[in-house]
Amino acid sequence: HSRCELFKYHRKKEHGGGTSLFLQLGGGGSRKSYAKDDLWVLSDNPSFSDAASKGWTRFCASSWHGPNHEGRMQVRWLATPPRWPDEQKSIKVFAIRAAEFKTELTMLEHLSQLQELSSKVPVMESLLKAPAELERRASGATADASHGPDGL
Repeated sequence: HSRCELFKYHRKKEHGGGTSLFLQLGGGGSRKSYAKDDLWVLSDNPSFSDAASKGWTRFCASSWHGPNHEGRMQVRWLATPPRWPDEQKSIKVFAIRAAEFKTELTMLEHLSQLQELSSKVPVMESLLKAPAELERRASGATADASHGPDGL
C-alpha cells in the first residue's frame, strides 16, 4: 500500500498510559481480506531498504481483525520501533501485508512466558534449550557413559 500513514497516540495515565499505533491504509482492499495478527512490513521509503537515505523498515502485527470504516487499524511493533520524534503525531509510510501469523505469534508469546517458568518446572529447561546445546549435552553424556562399569 502506498500513501499510508502511521499515527501515534499517547494514552492518558488513567487509561494505562503507553502509546497506541494506528496504520491508515492508502488504497483499496476489502476489509474482509484482513485478519488479526496479520504481519505487516512498514517502511519510510518505497524501496523498503534501510540503506535508502538512512531510512527504516520494520515489522508490525495488526491488533484488530482489519481496518475500520476509515481504513485505520491498530498495530504493534514486533521489533525495535524506528526513531520517531515525540512531537510528531504521524509519519508517511509504505506498507506490505505479508501474511497472517497468528499461530506463530502466539507460539512465540507462549515460549517467552515458558522461559520464566523454566526454574519452577524442571523439564521446561530441557524443552527450551537450543538444539546445539542438547547435542553437546548428549555427546557429553555418551562420552561419560563409555567410562562406566562396562567401559573399564
